[in-house]
Amino acid sequence: MGTTRKNIPGFPEKLQQAVEEKNKLHYNSILARVVGNCLCFVWQDNKAVGGITTGHSLHRSEDRVVRRRKRPNDTSSNAVAARAAFGDQVRKAFPIPRAIDDYNHGMNGIDVANQLRSNYSIHRGYINRWWHAVFYWLIDICATNAFQLYRRGTTTREDRAQHQHHDFILQLSKQLVSSEIDSTIHSSRKLATGRYCAWGRKHLDQCVKNRRSSNTRIPLKTVDPNSGHSSQPKQVRTYCEGCNVALCTDSTCW
Repeated sequence: MGTTRKNIPGFPEKLQQAVEEKNKLHYNSILARVVGNCLCFVWQDNKAVGGITTGHSLHRSEDRVVRRRKRPNDTSSNAVAARAAFGDQVRKAFPIPRAIDDYNHGMNGIDVANQLRSNYSIHRGYINRWWHAVFYWLIDICATNAFQLYRRGTTTREDRAQHQHHDFILQLSKQLVSSEIDSTIHSSRKLATGRYCAWGRKHLDQCVKNRRSSNTRIPLKTVDPNSGHSSQPKQVRTYCEGCNVALCTDSTCW
């Protein structure tokens, strides 16, 4: 649920006219149209308010909630129509749309989330790839939501005040960096096709390979890269499930 400007693409023309023309709707009345999967509407408060929602309806009796509203001032743009509904009362109860009531009580949620996210963002400047920006944004959102859930787990306001955002992010980063991989996930699995040993690629001077002519084993040596030829470790059919790399199990590579 959120408010919207009248001139956005896709907003119904009749609703745009209702926003532009003053005193067209009676106070606390509503005009709505369904566009795709969205419900677009204009609600007449002190001035016409445009909104779009995907989580509310407006045609049922339970879609209204009674709230006490304050009479607008004489200088209000819609004072003629709005003040007539109040009569002599400064405050009066009206059954306003529940969508508007939810917006009034929760409209700061996105602003607070963006503020918390911007304080300790891991986003890096000068990013050329769009998926990098999305990836960093997702991490920021997860960290912000985790902090909010962490605070809501406390019971008293004093406890929530002690849980500072900076301390939470610092502790979270330390735990992520210091976390160690469980050794139990390192297990050998068979491969359908042969792959070069990952450890042997980086340590050719220590990797050994059987000679075709005999059973003796010799260490591999790298060849001059300018010649166009270089030694390769032997292909193996075993790999580490935890590291997801091919490794030889019959020597010291594993």
